[in-house]
Amino acid sequence: MDSITQTALGAAVGEAILGRKVGYRAALWGAIAGTIPDLDILAYPILDEVARLSWHRGYSHSLLFAVVFTPLLAWIINKIHRGHASWRDWSLVTFLVLFTHILLDSFTVYGTQLFLPFSNYMVGLNSIAIIDPAYTIPLLLGVIIALFLKRTSNRRRLINNLGLALSTVYLLLTVGIKFHVESVVAESLDSQGMEHRRYMTAPTVFNAILWRITVEVEDGYQVGYYSLLDTSDDLRFRFLPRNAELIRSLANDEAIQKLLWFSNGYYIITKDCDANIFVDLRFGEIQTDFSRSGQYTFSWKLIENNDYLNKKISLHRSEVALEDTGQAFQAFWTRLKGL
Repeated sequence: MDSITQTALGAAVGEAILGRKVGYRAALWGAIAGTIPDLDILAYPILDEVARLSWHRGYSHSLLFAVVFTPLLAWIINKIHRGHASWRDWSLVTFLVLFTHILLDSFTVYGTQLFLPFSNYMVGLNSIAIIDPAYTIPLLLGVIIALFLKRTSNRRRLINNLGLALSTVYLLLTVGIKFHVESVVAESLDSQGMEHRRYMTAPTVFNAILWRITVEVEDGYQVGYYSLLDTSDDLRFRFLPRNAELIRSLANDEAIQKLLWFSNGYYIITKDCDANIFVDLRFGEIQTDFSRSGQYTFSWKLIENNDYLNKKISLHRSEVALEDTGQAFQAFWTRLKGL
């Protein structure tokens, strides 16, 4: 999830485990450890777009990283704060902070490569949005209020743990909501007689009420939305052609292979002047009108470089440039309130 959330989670976990013993130091080092996995983006300037696809949420978000890095960071902290807690205490804090960071990210649509180097499979449960204030706010409030109280106070521990509990309950609630949404989708596809290969559901940004449904069919995808506030479970879809033939001759190119892996095969190819655009459908779109396509949040321009021996594709990340944010928010709010 976003850096603020991961920092708050790390601080709350550190406070819960060691706050009574070492005071603010537990939350401070929990916050620091909670940001470390996301520091992999610092390598972006020396990586091209192809390498970035597998680098972010790669080794730094693997279980191996948590196991290997924990003793080192705990040793550093113990050296700085000698006598306040043991190396074993700091190891427990560090490991649980890193582990909860990695685990939380695996609930998002982006996913994490949990099992590197043994497998590069992206674990993504798609149950919570990458930014969701309903998860973050209890964590922030709990740990901030707790830090203003004496470290020996029972109220301090109670308030911090309450924030952690509320966020955890909400996270689990999103999993339950996802199961409900998928049952609605399955019933709707069956009632409409829509033949499909697979489908995915994911919450839209900032909430777990409005969900985007992407159904893979023969030549593309049927895309629709479902709100928990809808008065009917009869889903409406619009068709997006995959246009796979536009990149068929480039199927063996490293960049195309990496994009297919990263998108888990949920993609379409569009045209922009003379260039093809690879769109990752998992991350959805920003819309001012839900009856048609909006601006896709993850897409890359495919630039062909001919060198006579082979065709090498370089990627250029397309930036989202939304002109009317007010209209987009209004459309989003209207659809979230249900049909």
